[in-house]
Amino acid sequence: MIQNTLVSIIVPVYNTADCLHECLKSIRGQSYSNIEVIIINDGSTDGSEKIVDGHAQQDKRLKVIHQQNAGVSAARNVGLKDTSGKYVTFMDGDDVIDASYIEVMTRLAEEHDAEVVKSEMASFTDGDAIPEPVMISRICKKDARHSLLDIMYCKGVGSSSGIAAKLYRTSAIKGLTFDENMTHEEDLDFLCRATENFKTIIATDYAGYFRRIRSGSAMAGGFRPGMLVSLEKRLREKGDDRGLRKAQEANIMLNSAHRMALIPSDTKKHYKEKDRLWDIVKATRRSALLNPNQRLDHKMVAASSYLGPDFMVWGIRKAKHIEMKGE
Repeated sequence: MIQNTLVSIIVPVYNTADCLHECLKSIRGQSYSNIEVIIINDGSTDGSEKIVDGHAQQDKRLKVIHQQNAGVSAARNVGLKDTSGKYVTFMDGDDVIDASYIEVMTRLAEEHDAEVVKSEMASFTDGDAIPEPVMISRICKKDARHSLLDIMYCKGVGSSSGIAAKLYRTSAIKGLTFDENMTHEEDLDFLCRATENFKTIIATDYAGYFRRIRSGSAMAGGFRPGMLVSLEKRLREKGDDRGLRKAQEANIMLNSAHRMALIPSDTKKHYKEKDRLWDIVKATRRSALLNPNQRLDHKMVAASSYLGPDFMVWGIRKAKHIEMKGE
């Protein structure tokens, strides 16, 4: 019976009191009841700590760990040490999952004997209605290499580089931890290292994980120096597989260009980081442009860079609808 399989849900929480009830209610209301929920309160100061304690008193499946603020990677690592389920999944404290999310993901993992099940996610702006789930119409079996290529090229179902909207067999990621020195792309770093251990990867177009986009969140925020640090790390660790190196270069080019677009053009702040990002774009754009596997819209970013950084940034902002304050 599938319900005999324990699933662990790791939820780092930091100052999300305004939407934390909704997150925890969606977890507690799962049709799949055999879950343990490990909530790491990462030094919240807005009352989130009281909210998680209150939910834990009402539902014994919830375990709360309080710690001083150490960052999301440290919080997730604490959760990984305390997990006891056959499978583990990660949520952010402001996101929501459909009532059948854990049941669908666990059933796919069990039926296909998969180390990881990767699904799609839907986003919604804070204050808007939560989207309806997208039911399964496609299931793909992949190996580790092709899964990594999909992530780098942003192609195929379940190709998100985030750690959420995925269910992992706990034994397959045993001993792996999030890099606590990274403040950006820590998800991608963990996912790439973890994928090397996977033999059977299931990807589906099912979307039962809903990411909330909030003002001040990482998705809505501007440029941070940690973004460049993560790109520099990836430049140093491209590996021996030529195909994966090409994919990595294409992804680095795209992300470097997008990071430049987050820096206001009329400010001297982050000018050194902007110059370095431009150097990375120039060093990787030819490879990305000539790569037959690169998406056309991503090739257009590489091509536009030959008309100069200002034109490239303008195009990205128009396409991504990035509004820069003060410009």
